[in-house]
Amino acid sequence: MNCYSKRTQTKPIFSPLQSLKFTHLNKPERRKVRQINSRRNQPNRFLTGRISAETADNGKALIIAFKCITFPINRDKSGIETGAAVELVRFYSSSISKSLVQLPAEEIHHLTDVRRLGRGDKVELFDGAGTLAVAEITAVSPRQVTLQVQEMQVIPRPAGPQFIIAVSVAKGSRFDWLIGKCTELGVDRICPLIFERTVKQPRNPKIAERWRNIAIAAAKQCRRIFLPQIDMPMPLQQGLEMLKKDFPQGRFLFGSLAAQAPPLISIPFGPADVAAFVGPEGGFTEQEEALLQSHGCQPVRLTDTILRTETAALAFSAIFAAQRNRLTVS
Repeated sequence: MNCYSKRTQTKPIFSPLQSLKFTHLNKPERRKVRQINSRRNQPNRFLTGRISAETADNGKALIIAFKCITFPINRDKSGIETGAAVELVRFYSSSISKSLVQLPAEEIHHLTDVRRLGRGDKVELFDGAGTLAVAEITAVSPRQVTLQVQEMQVIPRPAGPQFIIAVSVAKGSRFDWLIGKCTELGVDRICPLIFERTVKQPRNPKIAERWRNIAIAAAKQCRRIFLPQIDMPMPLQQGLEMLKKDFPQGRFLFGSLAAQAPPLISIPFGPADVAAFVGPEGGFTEQEEALLQSHGCQPVRLTDTILRTETAALAFSAIFAAQRNRLTVS
C-alpha cells in the first residue's frame, strides 16, 4: 500500500532529513502522521516528503522520510514584504515595547496549537492602536509565550472621515458576524443599540470582551492596523446623545423604506464623519423615527427590500468604505 504527502505548510513533526520507522502503529501515532497533511504552521517553511507503508514479517511498518526547506522572509521597516514568499503570521498584544512581549491567553492558543510555531520563529505583532512590530519567539510554554521585539513602528491614524455604525443588537451569532465584517470593512466605531423592537438584549457583563476578541480576530485576518471602538449596548436615546456629543460636526443617517427617502448612493460624501443608524428587523417605531429626525438624522434608502439587521449594517459599511477610498485616492 502506498500513499504520499502533498507539499504543505505544515510544521515538521520529525527532524529534517530524518527517517523513522514505526511498527504496529497505534491510533495516536497514525493520527500524528495524518497531521502532516492537515496542520498549518510557519508561513516560511514547507514540508516535502513521501510516506510509504509496507507489510513486514512482524506486522505493519511505516517508513517516513522528510526534508524541510526554509524560505527567507524579507521586510522593510514598515513591515511590508520586499520580495518575500509569504507574510509573517500576525498576533495581537495590547502592549508592545522594544523589549520582551508576552502574548495573552487567546493568542497563545493560536500560536502554539493552531499555527504550531516555536522558539526562533518570527511573527508580526500589532496592538490595534497603530503599533506594528516584528518579533522573534524566545520561549514557549503552555501558559506563556515570550517574544523579543526586533523592529517596531508606530503608524499614525490616517486622515479622513470616520464611519460609525449604530445598530440594533441581533440575536445569536449574527451580531458576532456583524462585528467581524464591520471590522474588515474599516468601520471606526460600532455602537450597539437597544430599540423597542430589539429581540436580544445582552446581559452578559463579558459581552464587550467577546466582541473585542472577534474584532481582533477579524483585524488579524484582514491585516487591519487600528481596531474599531465597540461601545457597550445602550438605549437609542442615550446612544444618540453620546454620538452627537462625540461627533458634533458629523452627518447622521438612518435606514428607511419610505418612498421619499433618497438612495444612500446618491448622497454626496465629504470630509465630515458619518454615522448610520440601523434598526431591528421589526423596524423603527414612529416615536423612534421622530426621535432620530429631531436630532438631525436623515432617512436614506439602501434597497427596496426589507433587510436583516446585519445585512443593512454590512451594506452601509461597504458603501462607506468605498466612499472613503474614493476620497483618499482623489
